[in-house]
Amino acid sequence: MSFVNSEFILGANYWPRKTGVRMWKEFDEYEIADDFAALSGLGLNTVRIFLLWEDFQNIREFYASQLEKHNPLDVRFGDWHEHSPLIDPVMVERFDSVIEIAKRCNLRLIVTLLTTWMSGIVFEPAFVKGRNIFSDPSILRYQTDYVKFFAERYCSEKQILAWDLGNEQNCVMPCESRDAGWLWTHVLSREISKWDKNHAVTSGMHSLDNTGAGMGGFAIKDISNSLDFLCIHPYTRFFPDECPDRSDNIRPGYLAEFQSKLYEGIGGKPVMAEEFGTLGNGYMSDECAAGYVRKVLHSLYECGNLGALYWCGFDFICRDMPPYNYDGMEVHLGLFCEDGTPNLIGMEFRRFAEFLEANPPHLSNRAGEDAMVMVPWREENQPVLFNSYVLARMAGLNPKIATVDGGFSAGSLMLFPCATRRTLRIKDWDALKQMVASGGTAYFSFNGMQFPEENEFFGIRVLTWQKEAAGIVSSRCECDLDKFGLEDFSYMRTGSMRLIVDPVDAKVLATDMAGAPLIFEHSYGDGLVYLVTEPMELYLSKMPDVFPENGFYKFYSYMGHKSGATVPDLIEDFEYTAVTEICLK
Repeated sequence: MSFVNSEFILGANYWPRKTGVRMWKEFDEYEIADDFAALSGLGLNTVRIFLLWEDFQNIREFYASQLEKHNPLDVRFGDWHEHSPLIDPVMVERFDSVIEIAKRCNLRLIVTLLTTWMSGIVFEPAFVKGRNIFSDPSILRYQTDYVKFFAERYCSEKQILAWDLGNEQNCVMPCESRDAGWLWTHVLSREISKWDKNHAVTSGMHSLDNTGAGMGGFAIKDISNSLDFLCIHPYTRFFPDECPDRSDNIRPGYLAEFQSKLYEGIGGKPVMAEEFGTLGNGYMSDECAAGYVRKVLHSLYECGNLGALYWCGFDFICRDMPPYNYDGMEVHLGLFCEDGTPNLIGMEFRRFAEFLEANPPHLSNRAGEDAMVMVPWREENQPVLFNSYVLARMAGLNPKIATVDGGFSAGSLMLFPCATRRTLRIKDWDALKQMVASGGTAYFSFNGMQFPEENEFFGIRVLTWQKEAAGIVSSRCECDLDKFGLEDFSYMRTGSMRLIVDPVDAKVLATDMAGAPLIFEHSYGDGLVYLVTEPMELYLSKMPDVFPENGFYKFYSYMGHKSGATVPDLIEDFEYTAVTEICLK
């Protein structure tokens, strides 16, 4: 689609401050016009709006008896009035008015069509009657008619940037199967594309993974084939295994960038941060939130993300209605003070808009990707992958995230953090050995992995496994690592398994405080293999505010140097990347 990579999408999610989710029922075009003008005044170029499904498709099924409840005699708009598309014409007129307002304010629209979930509350149309919205044939047919109406009517509307199937639909109810999630996405996106060749289609889901085992049964790689771009909603509060750090620490600022590369690496499509935010002043002060927002915006820009939409445009004053009366977090989330002036977060958006004007987006940094954080074949652990990604970034590396199905690259440091017996299949293992023997570099930390010929590959002899007691552990590093400023580091065991081995041909780079080998380096063919005998990234993921004081990232720098990547020869202290440096000003 034309917008992809041509302009950084900078905007906000929008409901009016006075009416919130009752925007369409209590429509006030003057308030919307004032709000859009204020957002445009910050330099934003895009607004994401939500068509509440129950407002736009208020239909009724008529049955002869309960025995025929799956075979209605008639389906009509509202109670009695016949209307062929089954879409409320009054709501359509109001949507037309919003388009005209956006046009006057020079704002593009991302239109979320089947809005059912909003801020912790399900707004389900009455006709659904408990049926599964992803797999019930009648409901799927109504949804197909619904998206067709908008695609056909607005296919030439230039103010619309993209269609979004729904807002975190996977929070509404689970799919009956992973295939049902694929089918729902495929049918609706293909129906839109059939009638509208001009607008991109996406689906704003919440916290997906590679396997479909996470939220609602949807998998990233399943839905990506049907969409033009993928969306992330990166909130540190809702990330799997909630990030334990202060929000102004290094690690939280990398979450959006990590998720962007995770979705891109698994799905193979461009990615946009469709929602991100600080979740109100109950979690961050305005000053802290402004610094966090600055970090996220620049981080997304640097990693080639399509754009960022803040959650959300305005504080809500409609506190007596759902969902706002149920959750105080949803009230103070906007970009403006009560007097209408931009707050500190709004000022960050204005500054970033000025930055974009002087620095159009580019993807040149892609050429510098020099490490690969590998997503396991099964049992994906996102917090582990995230911490490996952060360690690589702190080490001066520019990692991408990839699946084992994509093969292995001899020109990159291949990172397999906290490997289990389901990280690699036998065919993956064989391909990896060939890559390393040809001059590649691979890293593993142990979390129960079992590979064929692992003794030969790692240059060790496995003796046994042992479950270690929880507690703080100090390590001592050998001379090769102290050249990189790493003489020792501490970590907190959480009762996981540890691999007990004898070094055979491997070089011991670090030992624990009892003298047991902890980190190994081994030459395999023309390449190098590294092994940490404990799940280090898992341990670090549980430790609050561990970076940069914990020096384990310097070991990542050492591996990058040995693999041929351009990293500092010596890291005395954490050397901030351009992204983190700008965030600390």
